Amino acid sequence: MQSHPARDPIEKVQAEHEKNQQAIDEKLDAFSSDERNILNRLHKEEGDFNALTRLGLYVLAGKPLASFAESFVNWSFSTALNSDYAAPHKELMHLVSLNRVDWRETRTALLQACVALRDNGISRSGKWALVTILRATGDSGDNEEARALVAELTKDRTHFPGWRRIEDYCSTDPCDPTSTEPENIDQTAEQYETIGVSKLRLVMSQTSEDLFFNDTRPCMARFRLVEAVAKHRELAENVLTRIGFPLRQGLFELHKHNVLLTSTQAHALVTRWRQAKSDETLNSLTKQDSWIVSQYFLLMAFPLLSTTEQVEILITIEEDEPILLDLMDRMSPLGETSFERLFAEASKNQDEYRQYLLLTMAKSTNTPLSVETRQYIASLVSVDSGRLRAEVLGIIAQRGDNDMLTIAAHSDWNAANVKTGNGLEEWYGSAMLLEAAARGLIDHREALDRISPRLYGQAATMLNSDAKLEIAWRINVSIKQTIGMDSDLVAPDIELEVRSDSLYEPNLFSLSEKVPPSQDITETMQRFNQNSRDFEKRHKRNLDAFIEFKKTLTKANASIILDGLKLGEFAAIVSANEDITNEWYTLFIELPAPSLPAVHNLILLLAHALSGKKPDKARALFERVRGNKPIVRFTFGSAGVELDAIAIWAGGRSTVLDEQRAIRLDQAETDHDIFLEVLASLMNGQHEFLVQYVQTKLMREEPAEIARGIMVAGFSDASEFNSEVLSRYENNSGLIGLAYKAAKYAYERNCWARHWFEKMCETAEPNDFWRSAVLFNKIVDGRFAVWSNEYPQLLPLITTYGQNTSGSLKNRYERWEGHRKKNLFGNDAPNRIFLHGTEWSN
Repeated sequence: MQSHPARDPIEKVQAEHEKNQQAIDEKLDAFSSDERNILNRLHKEEGDFNALTRLGLYVLAGKPLASFAESFVNWSFSTALNSDYAAPHKELMHLVSLNRVDWRETRTALLQACVALRDNGISRSGKWALVTILRATGDSGDNEEARALVAELTKDRTHFPGWRRIEDYCSTDPCDPTSTEPENIDQTAEQYETIGVSKLRLVMSQTSEDLFFNDTRPCMARFRLVEAVAKHRELAENVLTRIGFPLRQGLFELHKHNVLLTSTQAHALVTRWRQAKSDETLNSLTKQDSWIVSQYFLLMAFPLLSTTEQVEILITIEEDEPILLDLMDRMSPLGETSFERLFAEASKNQDEYRQYLLLTMAKSTNTPLSVETRQYIASLVSVDSGRLRAEVLGIIAQRGDNDMLTIAAHSDWNAANVKTGNGLEEWYGSAMLLEAAARGLIDHREALDRISPRLYGQAATMLNSDAKLEIAWRINVSIKQTIGMDSDLVAPDIELEVRSDSLYEPNLFSLSEKVPPSQDITETMQRFNQNSRDFEKRHKRNLDAFIEFKKTLTKANASIILDGLKLGEFAAIVSANEDITNEWYTLFIELPAPSLPAVHNLILLLAHALSGKKPDKARALFERVRGNKPIVRFTFGSAGVELDAIAIWAGGRSTVLDEQRAIRLDQAETDHDIFLEVLASLMNGQHEFLVQYVQTKLMREEPAEIARGIMVAGFSDASEFNSEVLSRYENNSGLIGLAYKAAKYAYERNCWARHWFEKMCETAEPNDFWRSAVLFNKIVDGRFAVWSNEYPQLLPLITTYGQNTSGSLKNRYERWEGHRKKNLFGNDAPNRIFLHGTEWSN
């Protein structure tokens, strides 16, 4: 750090000033005559001009730059003479290389302006100034020339290796299916063998032992499978002896490697579960952590237990211990006779809780039910227990049995009478009524009057035209109520993951706290290092805020904000009444900006519904919300693709949609943004559009345009076209070379993830499954949602432990997001002003 009069002694400042002046004088003495001519063009000024220079570069963004070529060379020359680590070199590079107004003219002018810097007698300062200009153009040939100059200028410097230590453990990439055994694997295996498992996963942060254990896992799993499996089973034995927080952390780690547990270890987990409340196992843990530990004992044991053992444990779980939803997914279905016997016994004893557990299990595992049992379950639709009713209705809706549907539909069940707060009963009951109406078992208008408004969208796709019209009018009222709400309505950060696969399960909300950026490093570190009790408090605070927000919406008849209407559902509603549709259009177009977040998602749904027949109106609606954010973010898939993208990428090809698709790709500001757009395209089968987009970009001359096309190809799925595109730019440098490296990196890992997932689906050997899963989880990204169903997932290991993979996907995707958000075209992401010009500066 340079000294400064405000914080350093005057003697130190003066000494440093004299040293810098001596260095400048030495540089001046080395100048050639051409360099002195450049120097004579400059004005000597004292002071720090970095901020002013940066501002000037911002002002030039989005404008023709050729006329400023000499000024750029002058600045580069002056900076080489009197260097400063804070000088805006990156900003100059971003301005010039991302220039889409007159890139060719600017490059020509820059090369002409620095001709004098290519002479043989040029000093080191002049050469560094030339390097700055050559790097800035983004051109491949210019960058190669700059690299040669840098190699010459730094040949006497000591070069240090990179900070990454992964290569120290594994000199080849273990995730690459074609990799050979690394030369340093024996050394790594020796270190791995000495890991003390009692030191692993003890606290929330990672120790040096944890980091080594985690970093070497892919290499050991690939090339030393026996040793890797043995170490993880050794860890399992150690975790089984722990208590308190180290037990909690150890169980979390073991859950990732559940497939490696033995039957003996599974039964030991069950024993620990039975003893946990009477010994010191849960000492020092919070109530929430105690429950998590208890459930994780069973979650990891269940896959290795028989169905009978699973059920025996399930029905002994005490009522004050809520059951983890994932636990039900780990259960196997009971036989028809066994279930009938257990359920009859629970009913005879009027054991409501046991009935509830058995029905939950039956719904989750699709346990076969006899005719008599089905009819009896349907008769429970009017029982007093809300949780029991919810599971009854869920089974009826799920099974689609006409007799069960008839009994339930002709009961007095009505969503308006539901008092339970978790929303399951109203969802399952409404789904049951819609299925009954679709089969002609109940009048459509009656069904509509009895269902929850949360399912109005689904109702529009299942009920007759009269019901659709009524739905349109009801939604019209809700929209107007929503717009009339206070624009300052406070809500937590809410994400709703829209499920596209099932009517019978509700969409899932996730919550986070809206925390303003903090300038206080202490506050930031405290938040980062919070303990489990702090986490629980924050989670409760978010949940309370969401519940209050939901109550406010319900009271105002504006809960449509939280209803995950799908594109096809809203299109069905729009088709029911053109007059209401026109009214919505006018309303949304004229709406004041502060009111937009509440109806942001509805505007997108309407825009998509109109894109085919009324493209001009659709375009206006899409433009209306561009750059704005909704109160509730609707997302699709674990990668979190938002409705803004899905609304544009879904559906067929049309002029307005294709125009909007190109705009979204063109305006993506980071590699992560580009990836999400490509992913949204792939999720909606728009491969042809992506090919055309890439071809168009590659025909341009500007490096920024070509780089964008390369990134789209790299983020696309495996194909002959995309492979050929990437190979075309293998030997490029500059901006295009950086984009090629980043795109190839992403493209290869998607191909490798396919390979390892296929291995997971094909194997019946736990160790082999674990090895493939470790390598798959290291590299997979959101494209998994596009191609996962190409591989048959029928064998026991993938059906049982594939859920572990699904559970870790979000964490892996978040890591990819964190990396890609920092970059554009594989380089540091620029200030957005260099992409959009000064009109986007706010």
